[in-house]
Parts: sequence; structure tokens; C-alpha cells
Amino acid sequence: MPAAADPTPAQPDSTRERILTASLRLFAERGYRGTTIADIEEAAGLSPGSGGLYAHFHSKHELLAAAIGRSIALTEAGTTILEVLPLDDLRSELTLLGRAFLINMNRWRDVNRFMLRDGDQFPELLAEARAVRDQGYAWFAEWLRSKVKSGDAAEHDADAVATLFLGALSNYWQTSALGVPAPIEVDDQRFIETWVDTLLAYLRAGAKTRTRGEP
Repeated sequence: MPAAADPTPAQPDSTRERILTASLRLFAERGYRGTTIADIEEAAGLSPGSGGLYAHFHSKHELLAAAIGRSIALTEAGTTILEVLPLDDLRSELTLLGRAFLINMNRWRDVNRFMLRDGDQFPELLAEARAVRDQGYAWFAEWLRSKVKSGDAAEHDADAVATLFLGALSNYWQTSALGVPAPIEVDDQRFIETWVDTLLAYLRAGAKTRTRGEP
């Protein structure tokens, strides 16, 4: 099976990129079996049935792997926003993290929809997608542990807290991005503010917060 990640990203407006974008959207909407090469060619602006897709990919399976790989690469590139950490205060950091996670989930909209439909048919690709998700949870748990060490957060089960609060973000995102009916309408701003308030209150309970510059 070809590697999922593509080491040579194309220009955003290239035919290859259009094919990748169109294919992943169609796979998410119609499923792998329900999407034909001609469907993808038409959606990418090529003549349907012309075989133009094969100038860039040898098979539909190779195209799927490349589309998933591009999403993984975009997600990894998106983590560069975290390089601005640490910020002046814990609330600012949590707000940045919450918004960054939602942005990355939006980048994974079609991947998630596809995996929910057909992921069990492609265990290797499903494992790669899950590995990216797991890395995000592990990173957040380590960040939480670092706040305990710095005195900005009380002692807690970082793995459980990461699972709880990222799970809440994931559930909120699914109701807004995957078409799952929401029990109560809440926009991103309200959700993130409440998410930050709740997590901040938990982390600060009993914590001895250090002032800036204090060792």
C-alpha cells in the first residue's frame, strides 16, 4: 500500500490538489464504493471518464491514501500555532488550545465522516488517523502535567482530564460539523468560553499559582 503522507505537496490550485480535495469530499459523502473515478474527475474539473485522474494516481485506493495523508500533513502543520506557548496567563493558553483543536477538527471533517462510514474497510488508514488523534490527547495530557510542575495547576489525573475535556470538544464539534442534531444551540464563542472557564476552575482548585518570573 502506498504511504499515506505525500512528501511533495503540490500548489494549492494544482490539478492534483483539486483531485485530492474532491475525492475526500466525495468519499465522505458517498462512501468509497459509491464514488467512481468519473465522479472524482468531474468534481475536480476534469472531463469525467477521460482517465485524466490516472496522470496523478494509479488507482482509487492510492488516491484515498494520499488524500488521508494530506489531511494528516495539514494537521501536523497546523500545530505550529502552539509554538507561541507559553503565553502570559493560563486562560489565554487554554483559549488558544481550545480554538486550535477546533480548527484542526474542522480540517478533519471529511476524514472523520469517511472513517465513520468506511473506516473498518481500511484498517491501515484508520490506524494512521487514530494515531494522529491519540498524539493530540497525549500532547494535551503532557501540557496539563507541565502546569502542575509549574505550580499553575493543582494535582490531577492528567490523562483523565485530557480525555474528558478534549472529548467534550470533540462531541461539540461533531454536533456542529458532522450534521448531528444538537440538543441545544451553542455557538463556538460561547462553547470555548465555557470550556475554558470550567477547565480553568478545575485546574486552579488548590493550585499555588506562581507570579511571572518566580522560579
